[in-house]
Amino acid sequence: MRQRLCHALHLTVGVWVLLGPWVITSLAQEAQHLTIRTSAGEMFDDNVTFAKHNTRDDFITILGVGGGWTKETKLRSFDINANLTQRFFARNPDFNTMAEDAHLLWKGELSKYSTFSLANDFTHDVEPRSLEDEFGRTAGRYGYVLNRFNAEYDKTFTKRFGLATRYANDIHVLSRSDLTDSHAHRAGADVTYAVSSATTLLGGYEFSIRDFVPGPSSFTNSALAGFQQYFTPTLYLDGRAGVDVIDTFDGDVLPRPRVRVSLNREPDARTRGALVFERAYTTTTFNQSLFKEWKTSLNYYRQLLRRLSGGLSAFYGQGEYLSTSVKDTFGGVNFGLTYDITKLITGRAAYRVSALDSSEPDRGYVKNTVVLGVTMVF
Repeated sequence: MRQRLCHALHLTVGVWVLLGPWVITSLAQEAQHLTIRTSAGEMFDDNVTFAKHNTRDDFITILGVGGGWTKETKLRSFDINANLTQRFFARNPDFNTMAEDAHLLWKGELSKYSTFSLANDFTHDVEPRSLEDEFGRTAGRYGYVLNRFNAEYDKTFTKRFGLATRYANDIHVLSRSDLTDSHAHRAGADVTYAVSSATTLLGGYEFSIRDFVPGPSSFTNSALAGFQQYFTPTLYLDGRAGVDVIDTFDGDVLPRPRVRVSLNREPDARTRGALVFERAYTTTTFNQSLFKEWKTSLNYYRQLLRRLSGGLSAFYGQGEYLSTSVKDTFGGVNFGLTYDITKLITGRAAYRVSALDSSEPDRGYVKNTVVLGVTMVF
């Protein structure tokens, strides 16, 4: 049943096996930094099952351990982080779970005019990690394994012309028997032209496929054009628009528009923010149907004081599964503060609220969580 998923995972592992010795050799005999983390916290969740009716709240004790290794040279860097998180539920001990995640990133300059990067993110959990991950998700409490791999190669040919290429794959395994596992592959390239130091134009093509296991596949050919406009050295607008020609799961071929616009600002090392709007027809990991969606998100971070920092993320989106005509409206806000108690110990407080309203009966929910915790780094 999961043979094709295994093939996709083997492809990801194969890339790392082939490139791993070269990556490690390129970083040999250079400075490195190893960290070990432990954490403890308490969470209150007023809807642990993502239910519309008969909700169940709980107090959850969270214990974590993790580590990271960073190695840098003048031209290359390698970073790996991994975490284990155990959750103990006071009122629903059958929900006790262990979550794992691992993140790997390698970046390097192959020459004066070319760069290459590899990234891999692995997550095993029962809770979506972000507000955007909640959007379009089949409601309920269930486990999942998600592995995301990404490779990018950029080449500068002249002062004005450049090429950016990319390949990515996602592997999504779900624990519910009524949901189907899937994997997706994407490959594309953009040609960039610098009109001036403030303005860059681009045109690109991307091919993607989503394959359900077992089940049908959907193919998408995308043609895109866009720009990047700097208004100041720290404020810029990035826009892309184009057409997706989608070979759907039902065998229909549909041309559909795609738009993405983002406004980004990073005035200094203490502050950064981004506002993003997207509209597209996409394939999701939860339904063998096209998902007509539009969504907007805001992310903001600020170092408020020498020891105190804060972050805010907000999300709002609407979508419709075309094969079932189910319509979803989802929104949420996540706010957190961190405080450096000592050089080794950091305190954290966070609040998150999310709400789903759906045309499908019993699908919606409202969920609030509050977290207090500390992290110690060695």
